[in-house]
Amino acid sequence: MVLKKLSIISCGVLAALLVLASCGGEATEDASGNGDTTTTTTTSSTKLLITAVDMANNRVKLINFTSAAINVASYFLCARFTYELISSSTILSGSTTIESGGELSVQTSMDLNNDSSDLGLYSSSDFASSDAMVDFVQWGAGGGGREGVAVAKVLWTAGDFVAAAPDGQAILRDTTTDDTGVTVWSVGTSPF
Repeated sequence: MVLKKLSIISCGVLAALLVLASCGGEATEDASGNGDTTTTTTTSSTKLLITAVDMANNRVKLINFTSAAINVASYFLCARFTYELISSSTILSGSTTIESGGELSVQTSMDLNNDSSDLGLYSSSDFASSDAMVDFVQWGAGGGGREGVAVAKVLWTAGDFVAAAPDGQAILRDTTTDDTGVTVWSVGTSPF
């Protein structure tokens, strides 16, 4: 009878550990050896993000914060209803297959207006779809371009915008967070 109870308890602990492991957490038995478990979860970004925009030179930097390589050759950049395949842009550094933690910098033929514009990153040409929008930023004024799609995707708040960057500078995303919206952007020295 005692052996049967131990077997049931062991199975219960094992089942709990398996459930915790399948939820992305790491289960560990505490030092007392009484079978208690604690769970720790490591949070990491699972996004492909626009991280810098140099409007004066029409340059854009993307960083892959996911755990796998992403081929962005068929992705689009969109600025004020003008669209360009990333594979049609001039590659400054990196490649269209961005490794986990890797970067791609491109120069687009689109005019990224110094004074006011938006920039969306899309996984397909369905530009009105929030499902296709991957990331978004706008500067100089709110309410432009595909802001409504970004609001629907919960990437942006209507009317928000980053200050426009003067020549020689760019708008830069804080890459220590995967938060979205205007608060993660600032003006700084162009990384290109």
